[in-house]
Amino acid sequence: MKNYALVLLLITGYVKLHAQTIPAIEWQKSLGGTDNERAFSIQPTNDNGLIIAGYTASEDGDVTTHYGGRDFWIVKLDAAGDMLWQKAFGGTQDEEARSIQQTTDSGFIVAGFTASNDSNVTGNHGGTDYWIVKLDIAGNLEWQRSLGGTKNDTACSIQQTNNGGFIVAGTSHSNDGDVTYHHGSVFSPDIWLVKLDASGNITKEKSFGGTGNDHGRSIRQTSDNGFILVGFSDSENGDVTGNYYSRDYWIVKLTIAIKIEWEKCLGGYATDEGQSVEETDDGGFIVTGSSDSNDGDVSGNHFTSWYGSIINSRDIWTVRLTKTGNILWQKSLGGTFGEHAFSTKQTIDKGFIVAGISFSNGWDVSGNKGNGDAWIVKLDSSGAITWQQTIGGTGSDIISSIIETTEEEIIAVGSSGSNDGDVSGNHGLEDYWIVKLSCNVPQIFFEDADGDGFGNVDVSITVTSCIPPLGYVSDTLDCNDAAAAIHPPASPSLLWQKCLGGTQFNGDFAAGIEQTSDGGYIMAGSTWSDDGDVSGNKGESDYWVVKLGAEGMIEWQKCLGGSSNEYARSVQQTTDGGYVVAGESYSTDGDVSGHHGTASNSDIWMVKLDASGNIQWEKSLGGSEYEQDGYVKQTPDGGYIVVGTSGSNDGDVSGHHGQVYYPDLWVVRLNAVGTILWQKSLGGYESEYGKSVSLVADGSYVVAGQTASNNGNVSGNHGYWDSWVVNLDSSGNMLWQKCLGGSDADALTCIRQTTDGGFIALGNTTSTNGDVSGNHGYLDYWIVKLDPYGNLLWQKCLGESGYDNGFAMCLTAEGGFIVAGFSESQEGDVQGHHGVYDTWIVKLSSSGNVEWIERCMGGEGIDAPASIDQTDDGGFIVAGFSDSQLGDVTGNHGFSFDCWVVRLAPASGTEILNGIDDDCDGTIDGIIDSAPLVEQVESPILFIPIPLMEL
Repeated sequence: MKNYALVLLLITGYVKLHAQTIPAIEWQKSLGGTDNERAFSIQPTNDNGLIIAGYTASEDGDVTTHYGGRDFWIVKLDAAGDMLWQKAFGGTQDEEARSIQQTTDSGFIVAGFTASNDSNVTGNHGGTDYWIVKLDIAGNLEWQRSLGGTKNDTACSIQQTNNGGFIVAGTSHSNDGDVTYHHGSVFSPDIWLVKLDASGNITKEKSFGGTGNDHGRSIRQTSDNGFILVGFSDSENGDVTGNYYSRDYWIVKLTIAIKIEWEKCLGGYATDEGQSVEETDDGGFIVTGSSDSNDGDVSGNHFTSWYGSIINSRDIWTVRLTKTGNILWQKSLGGTFGEHAFSTKQTIDKGFIVAGISFSNGWDVSGNKGNGDAWIVKLDSSGAITWQQTIGGTGSDIISSIIETTEEEIIAVGSSGSNDGDVSGNHGLEDYWIVKLSCNVPQIFFEDADGDGFGNVDVSITVTSCIPPLGYVSDTLDCNDAAAAIHPPASPSLLWQKCLGGTQFNGDFAAGIEQTSDGGYIMAGSTWSDDGDVSGNKGESDYWVVKLGAEGMIEWQKCLGGSSNEYARSVQQTTDGGYVVAGESYSTDGDVSGHHGTASNSDIWMVKLDASGNIQWEKSLGGSEYEQDGYVKQTPDGGYIVVGTSGSNDGDVSGHHGQVYYPDLWVVRLNAVGTILWQKSLGGYESEYGKSVSLVADGSYVVAGQTASNNGNVSGNHGYWDSWVVNLDSSGNMLWQKCLGGSDADALTCIRQTTDGGFIALGNTTSTNGDVSGNHGYLDYWIVKLDPYGNLLWQKCLGESGYDNGFAMCLTAEGGFIVAGFSESQEGDVQGHHGVYDTWIVKLSSSGNVEWIERCMGGEGIDAPASIDQTDDGGFIVAGFSDSQLGDVTGNHGFSFDCWVVRLAPASGTEILNGIDDDCDGTIDGIIDSAPLVEQVESPILFIPIPLMEL
């Protein structure tokens, strides 16, 4: 039976690969003094230690000698990262060591540049020279050479050659001294190669490039005794052919006599800079650097847009070449803000490691700790990401050089300005930072007794390995580890998505959506456009109401409003087959009548439409000050209940508690034609905001929002802003009220009555005390379960370390609920982040247990939901807004926000007849509850009244 179950699991795709765990930091070292240090190169030594080269400007801490400015700083470490010796070399001006290697005599060869001509430095030709330093095994200076001309020359890479000499590559502006055949003016550098004998004497030198700018970054001797060189060039003549437009990777294959065998420009029409090259085991090459391009040879760039502008497009770009320089594959690696790579190596398993710096959180990058983090990416032989890791702290952290040991451990070196997170021991400003990543650290794995790929959180083992032992996995989600046919459900798949709107820069935003009785959908929001999908705009922003078919095609659309701004907040199909829309309006003309104040103050605006979207009636609600929001529900008698926010105390509004600039939560009861039956201003002397209303089975109403008061109608406030829940009887009299939260900012955006007579509410919190526990970071989704009298039964924070904002919620047919919002986090429960903010959806049981978590949905920009509804097949319809054009998002009409509608299939955990307990309730092939679906709860869009928390 167990084997049969495993076959079923394989068929349905639930057996998961036992992927390798990411190596952990075994040790890290910060080396330096109170000034700046930066390491550029690390190599293993024949005593199993390490040698590091870079520069120092310090004369304290770990640095004992300083000649002036920046000095070469060479550090020898043992296998545990402990310092054996350190040496500074230079003169009174600046020196920087860029490359180091142990030589066959167990000494070391170092290359970089010098601007000095004193102390350790002799023979400088002018400006900066290549500076080559030979050291013995103890780091003592054996000889040094200044190479170059009267302009600036910088060596970046050195290697001992098979004949015991050396090859050096870098960049030269000179055309005199040691340098000959410079291709352009002194303002346009060439790549300059120099061959030295074992004593440092020049045996051959050559300039490569054209009349543009050519920079050498890395050179390696190849298995045929020739050389492979990488850098970048914007030349289109001389030695350079095939340049796309700007800087391209320039890869040059040279013979042993440093004559060009072949050369290739690789890149696109933006800036591409090659930094590192290695010969691969098949005689080809792996090259890495950074690229701003997304054309030519480059594809997959993770460019980021923000309100229509591309603000960053630099990715790490890694290219696998054949031995003749043809591209086998290329990969753009990066996230939302910018990456640079400086080092790559082929690994023992025939994959690759790439290292540099990332400023992102999203797409390929997760776990950024602040500013730039050191970023290591492990690729397989075809360029697919095996794992990635950001390491560092809240300062700037970078990796310049990386190696793999014979034990498949990774050692990286660079610099760090942090002294927190992964970094400790910083001496001041930036230090050398050396990190060893290893599987030689304890890892926890969980028993998978039934072999279904899901682990038992209660049975674990700690082993020193990145590979789980047989019978164990890294997963902790199994609900019955004795039965392979019982497992947690998977999240639903995306069936289709639609970008709806026009090209106007201010954008189009969906605020509410629900499935209609014909199987289609009604959506409402706001639009600034009058093209694309939008027609009939009255001026500025209008309500935009769109009827969609079952597959998301537009059946009709209506712009409603006047010459000023309207923002729809909610929509509902009414019992007569029409629709009711509510929001706020600033207009006094067009479709809008009865506006109470000036055009600078808004009213809540109610519009009743027939089934074809024609206006049956409209009503402006408010006073001479401002009324905002407008969340509506039809009542059983055909009337309506509306909640919003009011600063008035005249017109339709009475009973305001504070000054006009301290609004009240405002509740209005209307009859079927929009006549006010009663209204209530609820609050205290500070501010209140109404964000959600729901009908209660006993004929009363429950409203939710936020309060800063602790007087008037409000009591029990915990501090700054609290979530506020109020129960009103059918006449608007307060039955009870509850403040929920902690000492920081808390708000509710949605509330619904549950089948047990209590209530479930969604919002967000920055608190970590009072009613709130388990906050993961700055802002979390906050879910609260209340009894029928508003007493807190349980609460749950969802999110990770970033900004996670719960916006929308609906109850599901089986009694659970689903919450949606947007997230900038990318670790822990928040996976698959694409860009600035992504849509993040979580399904919970009626008791608050997480049943599944949808991967982040979106693209490179901002993708946020405002409303979610369960569909009649058990799937979900989600509406919000997006300015992305990549990832899950296609069809955006401009470079601004479109309404974004996403249709999700039923979760694969929905019970079906397949011999498996798909919904983890302990019953195989249980009967699906066919109870009618409950309505969704719309949520506010964009405007969240928590200071410093608005989008």
